Amino acid sequence: KVFGDSYRPDYSSVSSIFREFGFGDFFLKNIFDFFGETSFGTRVRTRPETWSIMGDNILKGIKISFKKAAFGVKKDLEYERYEACEKCGGSGSEDGELKNCPVCNGAGEIRTTRQSFFGNVISSRTCSNCRGRGKVIAKPCSQCNGEGRVYKKTKFAMNIPAGVSTGTRLKISGKGNAGIRGGAYGDLYVQIEVTPHKQFVRDGYNIFSKKKITFYEAALGSKVMVETLDGKDEIKIVPGIQSGERIKLKNKGIQHLGRNMRGDHIIEIVVETPKKMTKKEIKLIQEIAKAKGLKVGNGTTNFITKLKKAFKS
Repeated sequence: KVFGDSYRPDYSSVSSIFREFGFGDFFLKNIFDFFGETSFGTRVRTRPETWSIMGDNILKGIKISFKKAAFGVKKDLEYERYEACEKCGGSGSEDGELKNCPVCNGAGEIRTTRQSFFGNVISSRTCSNCRGRGKVIAKPCSQCNGEGRVYKKTKFAMNIPAGVSTGTRLKISGKGNAGIRGGAYGDLYVQIEVTPHKQFVRDGYNIFSKKKITFYEAALGSKVMVETLDGKDEIKIVPGIQSGERIKLKNKGIQHLGRNMRGDHIIEIVVETPKKMTKKEIKLIQEIAKAKGLKVGNGTTNFITKLKKAFKS
């Protein structure tokens, strides 16, 4: 009689008998689970596994520029993978003929018998050579050696959407390895690495950059050109702007991945103090400082400071 989930006897009436032999309730409750797929004098046949095996996925890394990540790009991708054998059509057989498996003699399973407390226990497992079918290829394909697939280079154009960033992983279904003996193709995963930009720094979908302006532009106000993802653009400098203040350009950042909207471009102003001035410039600034009651220098480095710099160098 085969014991399984459908046959679980009421052991409560015989539990005292097992306790006399030193077996507790735990042993009695689980003994039928332990022999759920075996039999006592009767063979249990396991289900055959699938003849074909699905192909593995592939992970491929690529590098793209900062701007291509921002706007998206169509890129040719070349890599190596298993593809279905053209000679045998992916079957792995030279002529389509099968024969009995030499390991299990066509049974599709391997049986073992062992002694137990209950008598002879016959257990079975699926034959790993034929995967439970009982048949194997009589004459393997000479091109793929019976696998039904060959390793080769492949190339295709893929669309990288706008808004990707370093670490983004894109899935392309069916572009992985071909399966064994007609098994389905796996998937291709493309992992993105974005090269840094010289001017822009990305934070989410916003980008940051710095713009240097002169002391005079900061004091009097101006209009200056800045570099953006879309090219040159003009921004307004208000009089009295301080170094470190920021100007925001709305919708000039990175496009959101999968959405028709963009982040912002935030520009940090850096006010540069002039290192060298003409005598006329020095005189004008001194007059302004004098009118404000400020004590200022003559606009040149003195002898002692020059001497210290000379020794430091």
